[in-house]
Amino acid sequence: MTNKIKVLVVLLVAVSIACNSSQQAKIPTPSKADTVVLKGSGVIFIAPGEESIKALKRKHGKSFYTIADDANAYFAEASGYLDSLKVLYKNYDDSKIIVYDNKNTVSKIPRHASPW
Repeated sequence: MTNKIKVLVVLLVAVSIACNSSQQAKIPTPSKADTVVLKGSGVIFIAPGEESIKALKRKHGKSFYTIADDANAYFAEASGYLDSLKVLYKNYDDSKIIVYDNKNTVSKIPRHASPW
C-alpha cells in the first residue's frame, strides 16, 4: 500500500506542475532581464539610463548637470512624500522594457519622449 501512495503522490505533483506551467503559458509575459513586469497598482520612477545620459550630455553640454541636479531634487521631494505616506515605489531606468500584466492581457508601456 505504501508503494501506491508514493506513486499517487508523484502523480499529483507531476499533474500540479503540468497544470501550473500550462496556466503560465496562457499569459505571454516577457521574461528577459531587460523587461519589468508590473502587476496591480503602484508607483514607479523611471530615470535616464546610460545611453540616455550620454545623449543628454551631448545635447545640453554643461547645462546637463543643472538639469540632472533639478531632476534629483524633484525625485527626492516625491520619494520623501511617498515615504511619509508609507507608499512603496520602485526605481527603473529607461533602458528597461516596461509592461503591465492585467490578468490575461499584457500591455507595453510606451517610452516617454523626454528622459526626465
